[in-house]
Amino acid sequence: MIHRETLPSRASKRNRLTIREWFCFRIQTRQIEANTLLRSRRLFQQFVVDDYTMIESERLSFIRNNQSKLRVDKYNNLSDRSSNSEKEGASKGKIIVLPSSFVGGKRFMDQLFFDGMTICSYLGFPNLFVTFTCNPKWPEITRLLSDLSLTASDRPNIVSRIFRIKFEQLLGLNQKRFVRKGSWM
Repeated sequence: MIHRETLPSRASKRNRLTIREWFCFRIQTRQIEANTLLRSRRLFQQFVVDDYTMIESERLSFIRNNQSKLRVDKYNNLSDRSSNSEKEGASKGKIIVLPSSFVGGKRFMDQLFFDGMTICSYLGFPNLFVTFTCNPKWPEITRLLSDLSLTASDRPNIVSRIFRIKFEQLLGLNQKRFVRKGSWM
């Protein structure tokens, strides 16, 4: 799908929508448009899950097809191939290296671990373990969903967005407090 025409002064290299952009557009609430999909409860949830799998499939396809552009040759030492790995079926197939930016991959998890250890070595180990959970009865959630006659389980996108906003507010407040004290916790 092609982007809507923009001003000539804002020439862009990319003139097509990504799948993610299109799905984000589809799940927005609009006053001038019927919200049949957004009020479809479980059907909406199935739509969101299908969207997510399509987006992840595209990301993985890009990684598979652009290994040379992702500088995978520099990571050849990541997979130590011993003589034992050259047995049945080990030589078949193609090795695909996921970048550390791919959420959920081994290199991503390793990067998070190393970042955490670096923070602990610099600031000291934390002495608190804080959990932050979402309450579907938060006033922001109930206010948005009461107009639609839906429950929090019917619109997980609204719940997750409000949770993210509140979580970032919590982190922002704590960061300011820690900077003033000059210690980790």
